[in-house]
Amino acid sequence: MFYKRKVRLVIQVEDSLLAQVMRYWLYYGKPCRLLLRPARSDRLCAVYVNLDSPETGTLVRVLTDNLHVRLYDADGMRPLQVEDVFYT
Repeated sequence: MFYKRKVRLVIQVEDSLLAQVMRYWLYYGKPCRLLLRPARSDRLCAVYVNLDSPETGTLVRVLTDNLHVRLYDADGMRPLQVEDVFYT
């Protein structure tokens, strides 16, 4: 997947969907390191990812399309849209 620039992402995902995140991560050949952290609110988890390869881009795009996760810029913690990260 073609991404616009290298960025450190925080993917906000519900706790109940963590198994799906891991399933996609394994399916796409573990394209990146994942750092799981508890989020500031209940039933949410933060997954930190460095978007620096096409394989990682594919994983992040699949997560946003299939699981409807939210993306944040890890450096500024500002919300990102899919169009901010990927070419459409």
